Amino acid sequence: ASGRWNMREPSHYRAWNSTERPVALRGRKFKLDDCRIWMRLMFWAVRMLKLHEHKPFFRWYVQFIGHFITIYEVTAGPYAAIEAEWSAHEQNLRRYEADGRIMLDVVPKPHLFLRPDSPTNSRPEGAQPVYTGFTGHKPGRGRR
Repeated sequence: ASGRWNMREPSHYRAWNSTERPVALRGRKFKLDDCRIWMRLMFWAVRMLKLHEHKPFFRWYVQFIGHFITIYEVTAGPYAAIEAEWSAHEQNLRRYEADGRIMLDVVPKPHLFLRPDSPTNSRPEGAQPVYTGFTGHKPGRGRR
């Protein structure tokens, strides 16, 4: 056993209500944006460990995450391949870090996350975050 028997709900409750979340989002259960961000970070971590170089493992891992994430948001599964691809592009990772570790192309209300000293606040009006090739892409509805 994992040692986490009956801990999913209490762990999630703490995550939903974390003081690390913007006040306006505290208490909100995980949504599509949360799932997409989590998947990007998981795929980034796998790439940092060079596990993506083992092609059969990485294919399995993307499929596994795509299946697993639907526990939290039924529409998130089809985004797994997209977010795995996102993590492959260094400019996406640099933009994420430059934006104060906020994925502005995913979060529905990025202004809730911005600090007054954020470098993103100095961007020209209308400038879009870097996101290679997937802006506006809407995968299928997922399992029902």
